[in-house]
Amino acid sequence: MHLDLKLDNMLVAENPRRVVLIDFGTTRAIDSATKQALVQRDSQLVGNIAHRAPEVVEQSLRLTQSGDASMSIGLGKQGAWAAGVVMFEIAAGRHPFPDYPRSPRFVRRGDGDEEEKDKAEEEDDDEDDDKEEEEEGQLNVQQMVRAGPPAKDVVRELLRVDPARRLSLAEAVRRIQSQFAADYAAQHPGHSGGGGDGDGSGGG
Repeated sequence: MHLDLKLDNMLVAENPRRVVLIDFGTTRAIDSATKQALVQRDSQLVGNIAHRAPEVVEQSLRLTQSGDASMSIGLGKQGAWAAGVVMFEIAAGRHPFPDYPRSPRFVRRGDGDEEEKDKAEEEDDDEDDDKEEEEEGQLNVQQMVRAGPPAKDVVRELLRVDPARRLSLAEAVRRIQSQFAADYAAQHPGHSGGGGDGDGSGGG
């Protein structure tokens, strides 16, 4: 798994047009059965914490604070979260969560977590209603001004804090390709659906 998916590590190639990933310095081998990777305590798990899934941030913090030399960390939905962040950034021009991952609503840091969470909620209540703050699992997808409703729905499900409820990358790709095909068919009623799938795959 790449584990450092972000715009800086993505290039757009021509003929055929496609996205190419670069910088594989943080890749990890993932166990196909458990969706986990063995991470050493003194190793850097992911290059950019802003694109790291909440459960991965939490587990890597636990590893740093523990006395263990290594820990198996679940990375099965890391790619889905990072893809959601990238899609939001492309469409909105900013990170979906301004306080990520500092807010305790994303990451539990230990015994004092409940106290920190209560304090954070009190601070949120005192803030102006117009301030752009995202609550857990409730994105302001309307900030994605360069995206339509189907893309917003996909991003909303990719950025679920609970990995068990998070959309998989495979399903996200399937939905996007289906939407491209439907859009193509609507714009070219005399053409077959195969052209739409091809254009959708190339554009995604």
